[in-house]
Amino acid sequence: MGQPAFIDVVGEGSDEHSLRLLASQLGVSDRVVWHGQVDQDRLLRFYRAATALVMPSTDEGLGLVAVEGLLCETPVIAFRSGGLPDVVKEGETGTLVEPGNTAELAHALDSVLASRERAAEMARAGRQFAESTFSPESAANRYASIYREVIAARAA
Repeated sequence: MGQPAFIDVVGEGSDEHSLRLLASQLGVSDRVVWHGQVDQDRLLRFYRAATALVMPSTDEGLGLVAVEGLLCETPVIAFRSGGLPDVVKEGETGTLVEPGNTAELAHALDSVLASRERAAEMARAGRQFAESTFSPESAANRYASIYREVIAARAA
């Protein structure tokens, strides 16, 4: 069996108290560090140092946190919800599991932890995908293409 995993929890939410209690009840509170809200520079250091970014959100919009993680070469493990399937490419840049299925989420994390080489491949692919899809230049090119199509259709 490998090294035990350590978890950095970044951010705040209404469930923090119950999650701290659960960590204590499960006997893992010594491996969980609660950081609260952090500034952007510190957040980037968390992304870059992480083996994986785990997003157990069942109500996620675009998934900007996932995009930020991918840009920092961190594979994303998340519930298949909201805009996350547009951000995380299953098996390529991370893993998506059924919303609410915490056992499947844990298994996906175990898989990433078990194969650091595979995690590194997903990390590189994630950065490439995020840069090509979500960069300002990429967005500008997509908008310009749409405008050209509309103008061409009106001229026809």
